[in-house]
Amino acid sequence: MAHDVFISYSSEDKAVADAVCATLEGRKIRCWIAPRDVLPGIAYAEALIDGITRSRLIVLVFSRNSNKSQQVMREVERAVNKGIPIIPFRIEDVTPSKAMEYFLSAPHWLDALSPPIEKHLQKLADTVEVLLGTETPLKVETEARPKIKESPAQKRNAKPVYIVAGIVVLALVAFGVMYLGGIFKGDTGGELIGNSPSAIPGGGTQTISPTMTGAGPGGSALPGQTASPLSTSTSPITSTTSPATQQPTPTITTATSVINTSGQLTSGASTKGVLKKGETQWYYFSADEGDATFAVLSEGDSDTAMEPLLELLGPDGNVIAGGWGDVTYAISRAITKTGKHTLRVRDNANTGGNYVLSFMQLSKSVNPLTSGVSLLGQLKVPGDVNWYTFDANTGDAVYTVLSEGQDAAAMAPLLTLLGPDGNAIAGGWGYVTYAIDRAITISGKHTLRIRDEANKGGNYVLSFMQLSKSVNPLTSGVSLQGELKVPGDVNWYTFDANANDAIFAVLSEGENEAAMEPLLELFGPDGKAIASGWGDVTYAISSAITKTGKHTLRIRDNTNTGGKYVLSFMQLSRSVNPLNSGASLQGQLKVPGDVNWYTFDAKAGDAVSAILSEGDNSESMAPLLSLFGPDGKAIASGWGYVTYAIDKAITITGKHTLRIRDEANKGGNYVLSFSLVTK
Repeated sequence: MAHDVFISYSSEDKAVADAVCATLEGRKIRCWIAPRDVLPGIAYAEALIDGITRSRLIVLVFSRNSNKSQQVMREVERAVNKGIPIIPFRIEDVTPSKAMEYFLSAPHWLDALSPPIEKHLQKLADTVEVLLGTETPLKVETEARPKIKESPAQKRNAKPVYIVAGIVVLALVAFGVMYLGGIFKGDTGGELIGNSPSAIPGGGTQTISPTMTGAGPGGSALPGQTASPLSTSTSPITSTTSPATQQPTPTITTATSVINTSGQLTSGASTKGVLKKGETQWYYFSADEGDATFAVLSEGDSDTAMEPLLELLGPDGNVIAGGWGDVTYAISRAITKTGKHTLRVRDNANTGGNYVLSFMQLSKSVNPLTSGVSLLGQLKVPGDVNWYTFDANTGDAVYTVLSEGQDAAAMAPLLTLLGPDGNAIAGGWGYVTYAIDRAITISGKHTLRIRDEANKGGNYVLSFMQLSKSVNPLTSGVSLQGELKVPGDVNWYTFDANANDAIFAVLSEGENEAAMEPLLELFGPDGKAIASGWGDVTYAISSAITKTGKHTLRIRDNTNTGGKYVLSFMQLSRSVNPLNSGASLQGQLKVPGDVNWYTFDAKAGDAVSAILSEGDNSESMAPLLSLFGPDGKAIASGWGYVTYAIDKAITITGKHTLRIRDEANKGGNYVLSFSLVTK
């Protein structure tokens, strides 16, 4: 059923929201309110966006609860983006948060601060009636809203949001203008929607071996230090362009399959069709008992009056499942009888219009995924759906990220993971990206469903990783150069570690990547995030491992633009470039973001002295030196313009690590002097 008003509220204010709904519906004003109007078969987030999109007004129950609610914030933001008027109904004297202030700005609000609330509800209903045009204009008294400056969202939004109260006639004029516009005509005739996701092109791998020069195990002595061994020992730098794409590229010719004119359905296909007023159309597929099927019916190009109605009929002609939605409706069902099944397509509003039907038999492979890949794809028309499949065993951990691609700023990526039985395991949407991190509980074929929550379509990037499998294995002490080639790209690296190992990973932006914000995440063998974060230039993770097994590092760009990076990795329990007391070593940080590592064994009570100085032709370098204990915790760290020294007493027996970096993030030559005085 169509509606006029969407009620946005915090779950803690449900009693007030229900009262608002009852009052408005008592005036024959049709309302949409969760969870009442979330239909079976529709994801909760999807139902919310449908409710907002089809509304003429939003009533926001504003309180200290909704002021801090991220869900309410998303609903308000979506209404602003859609140009839908918002009526803030304030039930508590609370100043809007900065985030809320960003979207709400008007001289008056409707206040319900003084009892009884019933009189305020009637005033709200009067205002809504006037704005919807169901009553003649009335003089509506309003209270002054909290003082906040003009919203940046209003300044830059092409469709300003009018927060109601004040001069009703002007509001009505603005409201009328907001809802006038052209209607775009879509294609008809059951046309296949083609889609060709492709793997991001990969690159070669080049290893730069450390250069060892001079005589003796440590190299040659510095002038005046003939007794001190000297060696050049920089960590190997491996160039791995777009490492996520070094895996075998899946054989993907298209994400959809041809549907012929007879209405026979093929798994993984999306098709466009058109309904005339009062018309019913039919599609057929064969299925065996135990198969899981999924079908999504969405309104097509700008057909906002259509209400997609979809029904699944069994071999005996009986309806197995069915329903309708304002914008889309989905059926997920396990087949109980072998034979020919039917999907019936209608318009609940009986007006007709363009539609898109997407069908998937979840027991069959479509666009098989390979662990560690990033794929480019496209939802070509509103309502389009793409599918990907992968096999997984109980206990496997999977991680997948869906991001909007280039030229898809209006897209809201919606990702759903379906199990072998067709049931949704996890899903949701985001404004730019959405990720699923899940441990598999049932062995078999799993399916990823790609949609646009805004129902517009566009380019996307899908990154997939089965965390139980090795991709781009890391070696302790290396620095790797890589690249995120397109917006939304994700790269993965794996390493094996034992409980109580200590690891350190540093992600830095590469050359000429000033806009990139390195985002680094560490996942355990169970797929759960251990540590994560991002920085303007670099971000580091230092963590003690708690579970033995395969661990994963995920590389992303917090700005979602992509670019070159350097990843340095060290397993602090392992020896890399072992140090001898009394040595002076020459080394080099070869590229911006490079990191070098040195290890030494020490006992509690020993005293260590380490001095890091810039070398020849490295005037712009700012030496940064850090000392880590056997547990991976930093003991001392700092930097200087020319040199930096650490003098420390050892408190824990075991392997210790020195980390060499450039605070200026440029790289260059350096000299490390090391001395260990034993107890």
